[in-house]
Amino acid sequence: MTTEITLSQRAADIMSSPAITVTQTATLSDAARTMVRKNIGALPVVDDNDEFAGMLTERILQAKLASIRPASSLSPENRVILELFELNPLGSTDLERAFAAARRAAVADAMIPNPATVSESMPVWEVSKAMLDSHASHIAVLRDRRVVGVISRHDLMKAYLER
Repeated sequence: MTTEITLSQRAADIMSSPAITVTQTATLSDAARTMVRKNIGALPVVDDNDEFAGMLTERILQAKLASIRPASSLSPENRVILELFELNPLGSTDLERAFAAARRAAVADAMIPNPATVSESMPVWEVSKAMLDSHASHIAVLRDRRVVGVISRHDLMKAYLER
């Protein structure tokens, strides 16, 4: 009986809705603030027509932060290589500027364009497979190119445990 209930579930049954989205022109700082305030790990990105354009995740923001590091974190050999190619390691003032620039960058510059998506009627097991195949932690649920919900790995786990 448990298997039958789980197999009959659809994406619409487990998605978080309404979806909290962000525009392509929003800053990464605004997007991060929304994620923190709403306690979510990803934001579907929409274009000017409110149609799905991509996905922004905490992991992307983490990678952005990890790429900005001070010169003191680099080995002497790596600092020399950077200086030889005129890619100066970041001092504290440069580091502050780099963080500020990253916060002002547009979501469109960091989002995953054209990630996997699912429809509301897709069976939950197919949603799970789509997320595994695309290595996604979150997937947008679309109706006519518009985001109607989001499913996270956590949502999938809840669906399996609750049934």
